[in-house]
Amino acid sequence: MAPDYSLNSSWLALPFINDVADSVPLFDTLKTDDANADVFFIYPTSFLKATNDTCWNASVFDTIVNNLSLTRSITYQATIFNAAGKIYVPIYRQAHYRSFFTSDKLSAAQALEVAYTDVRNAFIYYLKNYNNGRPIIIAAHSQGAYHGRKLLSDFFDSRDSELKLVAAYLIGYPTNVHAFEMIKPCTTATQTNCFISWRCYNNKTDLNQLPNTDALCVNPLTWDTIHTDAPAKLNAGAVLKDFNKLIKNACDAVIKNNYLLCSKPSIRGKILITKKNYHVVDMNLFYMNIRENALLRVNTFLKSQK
Repeated sequence: MAPDYSLNSSWLALPFINDVADSVPLFDTLKTDDANADVFFIYPTSFLKATNDTCWNASVFDTIVNNLSLTRSITYQATIFNAAGKIYVPIYRQAHYRSFFTSDKLSAAQALEVAYTDVRNAFIYYLKNYNNGRPIIIAAHSQGAYHGRKLLSDFFDSRDSELKLVAAYLIGYPTNVHAFEMIKPCTTATQTNCFISWRCYNNKTDLNQLPNTDALCVNPLTWDTIHTDAPAKLNAGAVLKDFNKLIKNACDAVIKNNYLLCSKPSIRGKILITKKNYHVVDMNLFYMNIRENALLRVNTFLKSQK
């Protein structure tokens, strides 16, 4: 059953309801009640459970899936942006995790199209009923970034678009540098009407084992695409297991072959971090850098409108 976005229950977060997206880490000093932009956040895949091959999309009433999205993505990702804007997070019939790996490409494509249809309908409802001409940040991770890329193409990438795009943070899913006609890659910390993307791996990763890619890679420690090492001292702080604990200087970052390579996070028990693919923490490793940057871009956008 498709979501009815006129119902508050079809959203995981709305700014006029006290919800998880309003959470602020105890160490934070940026959050105010006067956010001057909106954030349309599209969460990553949480439909992970073993299931038969005929079930390709999550039900919007699946409490297990929705709770995973709330406790993981909304808590540790969507909250990054609540200093910069009011958070809107629609529930959507996300495609199952296997959609990105299966040999059944037709079923996967159909599942992703169902998911995007929901995201698109939610955005249309948001525009008609909530936006009121406010500047917009599109923020998304993984499967969410896949849908966010299509959302940009459909609604923003046109000379006729009257929507006010601050920036699109399309993290964790490859987005080609030339994916859009009008929307350019963000290559400075204050650029607006642009998009940002990266995929994060450990710096010991053998790049020969990763596919060649023309995807955009922005370094969140410098907010440029220059292939220069950015030291850990530029990392304003990661937020990992403990939401209220800021881990400063968590890791460095450098762009190589259009991937973002990072040192193993400087945290207690880091020896337990054995995976070289840091996809799950693409955003968490740079929590405060993104948080500060989103607010900076909003303020820059607002000044440009005066």
